[in-house]
Amino acid sequence: MIISHSKKFIFFACGKTGTTSIEGILKQYHDGDDLFGLIREKAAEIPGHIPKHARPEMVKECIPEEVWNEYFKFVFVRNPWDWVVSQYYFANFKKKKLDHFTNKIHRRHVEKVWWRRVTNNPYDSCESLMQHAYVYDRKGEKLPDFIGCYERLQEDFDQICRYLNIPCVVLPVKNTTTHKPYRELYTWRGRKRVARLYEKDIQLLGYGFNQTPDRDSLNPCWS
Repeated sequence: MIISHSKKFIFFACGKTGTTSIEGILKQYHDGDDLFGLIREKAAEIPGHIPKHARPEMVKECIPEEVWNEYFKFVFVRNPWDWVVSQYYFANFKKKKLDHFTNKIHRRHVEKVWWRRVTNNPYDSCESLMQHAYVYDRKGEKLPDFIGCYERLQEDFDQICRYLNIPCVVLPVKNTTTHKPYRELYTWRGRKRVARLYEKDIQLLGYGFNQTPDRDSLNPCWS
C-alpha cells in the first residue's frame, strides 16, 4: 500500500497483481505514515492481516472521511485462473518444494492454494480472501476510483500516472516465477474448481478463462 498526501492518492495492494513493481515506482510519493499507522493498528486486531495488503473497506474505516473522499484510490486485479497459478508457484518456489507434477494444475493444487490462504489469513470471512474484496465492500459498493488489470499492467498504470500528473515509467519485473501460460496448465477439473471457488470474483470483475474485462466495464465513470 502506498499513501501519498502530496499527490493525493491511495494504492491498494491486492497480492500477485504486480503490486511490488508498482510500489517500487510509487514509493517515492509515499508520505502517509500517519494514516498507515492507523491502518497498522487496525490490522493488528485481525489475526494474519498484513497492513500492506489492507482491503479498501478496512482502510475507509481507519482514515478521515475527507481524505477518503478527496484522494484518488486505485487497485489492480488479475484473471482468477492465472492468479491461482501464480499463488501456487510462488508459494512453492519460496519453500523450494516445487513438485514434479506441477506441469499441470489439478483440482488438488487449486484447493492447496485456497486452504493455504484460509489457514494463513483468517480474516472475517472467506469472501475477504477474494480479489473482489479489494473492489467492493460487503454492501456491494465499489470503493476504488480506478480498477486496473494485470493483463494490461503497463497500459493501465500509464493511465493512472497521467491522471496523477506524474512521469510514466516502465514497471520493473519483480517476484515472478517461470511456468507455462496458465491456459496450458489446467486440467479440466482444476479449471472447474477455480470457477467454483472464485465464482464471485469471476462474476463481479468480468473475467472468463480466456476473457479480460475492458477498461470501460470496470471503470464506467472513468474519463
